[in-house]
Amino acid sequence: MINQTCPLVLRDLYSYDVVSAFPSIMQMQDYNFGDVDLSNKEERNVFIGKQQIGNKNLSDFLNDSVRDLTDFYLQYNEIEDEDVVFRQKDGFILRKMLAKNDTFMEMKLRGMIDLLIIDPTRQKLLYFDQSGECFVKGVKYHYDALNAVYKRFYELDFYNKKTLCLQLESIKRDVVYNSDKLFYGINGDDGQYIFMLKSGKTIQTRDPDFVDNNLIDRRRYFTVYFKPFVDSVFVEEFYGNR
Repeated sequence: MINQTCPLVLRDLYSYDVVSAFPSIMQMQDYNFGDVDLSNKEERNVFIGKQQIGNKNLSDFLNDSVRDLTDFYLQYNEIEDEDVVFRQKDGFILRKMLAKNDTFMEMKLRGMIDLLIIDPTRQKLLYFDQSGECFVKGVKYHYDALNAVYKRFYELDFYNKKTLCLQLESIKRDVVYNSDKLFYGINGDDGQYIFMLKSGKTIQTRDPDFVDNNLIDRRRYFTVYFKPFVDSVFVEEFYGNR
C-alpha cells in the first residue's frame, strides 16, 4: 500500500522488514520442522508453502501475526501515517527511523533509500538504495532490460531545472530510439520474448530477429514503463511547491 498524500518524489528514506517472518513466527510456536534445514531459505520456504496448502488456519495465523508485528512497531515508535511511504506484508518504507526495532522479532533496517518516485496513480514505485541499485514495485511485466533506463532517474539533477528537463527528455529518447531490439523483448514463458506492436497486438517469439524493428511500438514502451515516473518528477519539481 502506497501513501496517498505524501510527495511523489522523496529522498532519504528507511526500508525495514521482518527477518525471516514466517519461520521465525513458527519457531516461536515450537512448530515441528522435522529435518528441514532452516538456514536454507529455499528449503524452508518450500516446506512452509506446503504446510499452508489446505491449511487456512495456518496461513491466516502467519499473515495476521506479521501484520500485527508491523502494526506494533509503528505504534510503539509513534510513527504517524504520513511517515509511512509504502507498506507491504512484512515491512515498510518510512520517512524516519525506528527508535526501537527488536522488542520481539527484529524489524531489520535493510538500508537507506536515496531516492523514491511514486507514479501519479500511486500504484507504482521506483526507488534506489545508497549503492544506486534500482527497485521497481507495481509495474506489470517488468523485466531486467528496463533497468538500464530506470537507472537514469538516479542521475537526475534536481537542483537545476533546465538540466532536469533535458534529462527527462533524454530518458524518453533512450526508450523511443533504442537500437537494441532486445530492450523491447518482454520476458515470456519458455525463454520467449514478447514484443508490443504498433498494430496494438503483441507477438511472442524465441528469435527476436523475427520481429521487424519498424513494427515495434516503441512509444508504447515509454508510456507503459517510464512516462508515469517522468510525469511525477515533472509535476513534483515544477508544480509541487505551488
